[in-house]
Amino acid sequence: MKQLLFIITPIVLLLAGCNQSIKKHSGKIKVDLYIYNDPTGDIYDSFYIPVSTLYFIGDEFLEELPVYEDTAVNTFPYVYIKGDSYAFLSSLSEKNRPDLEYLPIDGKNVGVKFLNDTIANYKDRVAMPDTSFNGYNYKRVRIATKDAFTVFYINQTDTILPYSLAPQFDKDYKGVLNRIDTYEIAENRFTSLRMTVTDTIPKRIYTAFKSN
Repeated sequence: MKQLLFIITPIVLLLAGCNQSIKKHSGKIKVDLYIYNDPTGDIYDSFYIPVSTLYFIGDEFLEELPVYEDTAVNTFPYVYIKGDSYAFLSSLSEKNRPDLEYLPIDGKNVGVKFLNDTIANYKDRVAMPDTSFNGYNYKRVRIATKDAFTVFYINQTDTILPYSLAPQFDKDYKGVLNRIDTYEIAENRFTSLRMTVTDTIPKRIYTAFKSN
């Protein structure tokens, strides 16, 4: 299981194993970040960052990077990820080029970053009341430090994804961590990292996966 976290600065998804029984074979993973610079004052002092859209079949990923309005169009709008390596693609048709330059996955610094890591202060987590929204029920866990208050939302399900925002939570709470909300105390800033999973893969992406 690969674990994601954020890159723009990267979002980071961590690498981990899992023993649960139902592994999702294919799908789409969308990762978004919402930032509120003054959550206790001006709620409109905020912005949204589309981090990445990941499509997967088995353990292969095709990542579609976002194009930000204030930057030049991406030279490489796609990333092909397989195992411990990745390659930039200027188009989906390049996926099977024999001269693609593959790089170590732990050096990837755009889109989502794949790495091995753990959640800080995990042993200090405290259970919170369950909650429901968008048609799903969530277990909630908080980790509080002198610098930040973070709440983790776990959707309990038997489905296993090929990545995780934090595999410790997925394993211990038998589900999928879909959201991480953090309030940074000194900066008075609130961030919400959200992950949406669907079954649909566009035909152009599916064709690229299946091409040899």
